[in-house]
Amino acid sequence: VVARIPSVTFDQFRAAIVNEIASLVGLAKIDQRLVTIDGVRGVRLSYPFRITVGQTYRIATLQYVFQRAGKSVVVTYTTLPRLKLRYAPTFSRSAASIRFI
Repeated sequence: VVARIPSVTFDQFRAAIVNEIASLVGLAKIDQRLVTIDGVRGVRLSYPFRITVGQTYRIATLQYVFQRAGKSVVVTYTTLPRLKLRYAPTFSRSAASIRFI
């Protein structure tokens, strides 16, 4: 997802993203780490999420969020919690391949 954002510092951007996710996941733990991919500083967020489509599912969510040229760039990976470790290497390789042009 790419969306225009107001001009803010990286720290303000990071805080806004974490606060937005917290409003969606309630008291669930949000793991956040600073990352640099393709020379662009960003935030890596990992958190559980619940989604209801007929029935309720728990989803393991991993997001990489970057502030780039007045826009927010978000790359999201999801899987079932029981498959999180299985897909972790694939998600990591995929994220490392992100390029900004």
